[in-house]
Parts: sequence; structure tokens; C-alpha cells
Amino acid sequence: MGRQGRPGCPVDTLTTGGVPFPPGRPTIPGLSEVSAYLASRTATAPRPDVRSRLLASGPALVARLVHYRPGLHQPTHAHETTQLSFLVLGEVEERVSGRQALSHQPSAGLKRAGTAHDARFGPAGALILCIEPRAPSTGGWDPFAGLEPCRWYPTGETGRLLARAVLQLPAGVEREDLLADLMACVDIPGGTTPPGRVPAWLARVRERLRDAPSDADIADLAREAGVHRVHLSRRFQQAFAVPPSVYRARCRVAHAVAQLAAGANLADVSVDAGFSDQAHMTRALRLHAGLTPNRLRACLA
Repeated sequence: MGRQGRPGCPVDTLTTGGVPFPPGRPTIPGLSEVSAYLASRTATAPRPDVRSRLLASGPALVARLVHYRPGLHQPTHAHETTQLSFLVLGEVEERVSGRQALSHQPSAGLKRAGTAHDARFGPAGALILCIEPRAPSTGGWDPFAGLEPCRWYPTGETGRLLARAVLQLPAGVEREDLLADLMACVDIPGGTTPPGRVPAWLARVRERLRDAPSDADIADLAREAGVHRVHLSRRFQQAFAVPPSVYRARCRVAHAVAQLAAGANLADVSVDAGFSDQAHMTRALRLHAGLTPNRLRACLA
């Protein structure tokens, strides 16, 4: 799903809509330079559907942080390289050869080179860490043996911690080591529940939490569904592998990320997303994505 890169592209090159931030620069641009460059393009260039930041480019892998705009639909397409995508925030639904997979929690999905797939992103978009492994010239062990092409696999707490560290560390060898370890965190035996197996009442609960996380009250949703609050929580975790309270919090943060990526004011975003103040939003963003609002903007400017 990530934007295809060019060999030799310098680390931390910024791209918006496929246009690199001043090509050929020997150093990483500062935020003031990035802001000035993007401002010069705002009057003539439409806001891109995808914002991408190169995090690492080495002999073993290429990694990017990618934000897909809310509601984006990417028709059937394929990539030239194999990609392992780690969902940081938001929601993505994919179709491969008639099969469907939905993910809304920290998880990883594999797309081998040439695999035709269709992708739809949720109402808050999606923030995804995309890794393209560079196969050794002599071939060898397949790190993704056993992974199915239309399935999202949980990465566990270790995977979440590694992903946060990747986003917080500057470019360098340590970041690439973390990325290599992250690829090993995919839990092959697990997987998210296919949408068709989720009861209709439970699917409605998830949709309410997703679409209006600042207004949804879980106890009220349980009463509307005619089930006990504890029963709702248990069934929700069985179906979606995350407690409803955590899911709601992540959706709230995802909505905030979508607004921040679009350039909205911090104070307005904190109110619109349902946080008590900017400090509350900053703590939630750091907890669920490992980023502060300013760091997020630096990555997606």
C-alpha cells in the first residue's frame, strides 16, 4: 500500500503526492524549510490522498510512514516490491482474489510483489508503517513464509513498542535494527476475525465507536443491544481482539491524526476529537502512536 520508492533516495526525504522535497539536497531539511516549501505548493497543488515520509533506506530494507486520507479508496492495484504494512492508527479493509480482511488495531499485513488488491480506508484514514524488505542477491530464507496475503496479524505488545521506538528515533542504524526486529513480531497463528462472522449487533457497536468515538457511551450501547456491559466487552474482545474502551480511544486518536495531517489547529483538533484539552490529546497520541502532535506533523508535513 505504501508509495513505491526509488533506489538511492536519501533517508528522511519528504514526499507529498509523489513530489520529493527539494531533490538532490545533501542534508535533511529543517521544519521551517519543509513548511516554506509546502506553502509554496499549496496554491497550485491539491492536497494529496497519501502523505509519505521515508524513515530508513538500507541494504536490508526500506521503510516509510504513510498516512492515507479519510475515506480513501484505492482500486485494484499491485506493487513492484513485497511490502509488510504495520497499522499504527485508523482502519483499513482489503480485498485479494475475492477474500476480505479488515483491521483497526495494531497489526501487520503482507503484500507480496505483484499481488493485486483493493484497499479502502476508514472514516479517520489510516497511519501505516510500510516496510519493503530487500531480498539478498543469493536468495535464501523467506521471513514471511506462512503469511497469507489477505489477513492482518497481531504484532503483540513487543511489536507496538518497537513501532513507537521506530517513529521516535532519528534515522540511523538503530532505527533499521528496530525495523528488522519489528518484521519478526508478526504472530502467524493469530489473525483478525473475518467481518462476515461478527454478529450484526456487535458490528453496529463497533461502527458507533468508530464513527463517533467522542460521543459513544459503551454502557448505553450495551443497553441498546440488550446485553450486559461485561458481555459486550467479552464478545467485542473475542471478535476484534481489543477491549471496546481501548478501541474507542484509538478511534478518537485516529480522528485527531486525520485533522492534524490536514493542517488543523491543535486547539480545534483537541476539542473536535473529544479531548478535554491539548495536554489530554498529546498524552493519548503518545500512548497510542508513540508521537507528539509536533512530531506527527514533522513526519507528515
